[in-house]
Amino acid sequence: MSDFGNIYDAYETAIKLLDAKRYAHAAEYFWWAELFFNHGEFPMYSSEIQKMAIDAHRRRQKIERNMETFSLSKTSYVNGCQCPKYLWLYYNKRKALIITPETQSKFDRGHKVGSLAQRLFPDGNSAEFSPSFSCEILQQKTPFEVPKIPYKITFNIWLDNTRNMLATNGNKSIFEAAFVFDKCFAAIDILEEKNGEYIAYEVKSISEATDVVMADCAYQYYVISHHVKLSGFNLVLLNPEIKDIMLNDDVDVHKLFVIKPILNDILDMQTTTARKIGDLKNVLKTRKCPSMVCGEQCDNPYECGFKDYCSGNYLFDNDFF
Repeated sequence: MSDFGNIYDAYETAIKLLDAKRYAHAAEYFWWAELFFNHGEFPMYSSEIQKMAIDAHRRRQKIERNMETFSLSKTSYVNGCQCPKYLWLYYNKRKALIITPETQSKFDRGHKVGSLAQRLFPDGNSAEFSPSFSCEILQQKTPFEVPKIPYKITFNIWLDNTRNMLATNGNKSIFEAAFVFDKCFAAIDILEEKNGEYIAYEVKSISEATDVVMADCAYQYYVISHHVKLSGFNLVLLNPEIKDIMLNDDVDVHKLFVIKPILNDILDMQTTTARKIGDLKNVLKTRKCPSMVCGEQCDNPYECGFKDYCSGNYLFDNDFF
């Protein structure tokens, strides 16, 4: 399709989605109309196309102003429980965060294990955002970096996809179902529906339910249970009886994983979870970084990516550079 065609297609699709009140999806298509205008190839900018691009920009901004946002995520909640200063730094000094190769390797392993666990539910579909066009097409036409779709748009499409799948899926599992309650965000690895009831599954690349894992799941229950009634909440753990197994596509996932019910345990944690959420929100409201001395919390339960910053070994303060 020509660049002219791409702009018209994106803009007209956005208008139809707007009329259907699918606001987040409309915002994405308005965004694409802007990108095709800014990075497409035209012999000249006609006044009609300029007006279309300006209107797309105006409409997108209006939609974004009314979009859902959040203060805490599951990850920031867990990090805040480990150290309130980490939480504050993550939101205010994120450029100082250092992800070591070891930490990245753990992230990659976790993503792989999560992908394998989805095979336990062959009827499942993902609620995560998938772009309607590819920025790579536009990147070939300009020496400048093509901007990514604003996270606020992709995030709200993720929420919208979840709502639509809950309404229409019919006894099918949802991967990465996303929810927001009281400015708290959570995405559960697998949400299984059985005859109108829902069971949540959180996948971990370890073989035991540690305290931090239980706190993680209690937070997720707190958020998700305000949207759907959960009749069960399970951990999907690596089978401790299987040693040194290769995490490849040929692995027998039914042998690789064990499922541990934890609903009653995390129900008992809900009062504590709600209080902790309130405490961490207060941390984010303050303009002053919490005063914390480096200690055991810097490595337990996870290695902190702000250790160099807190110990004074960080080279630059990004507020000045």
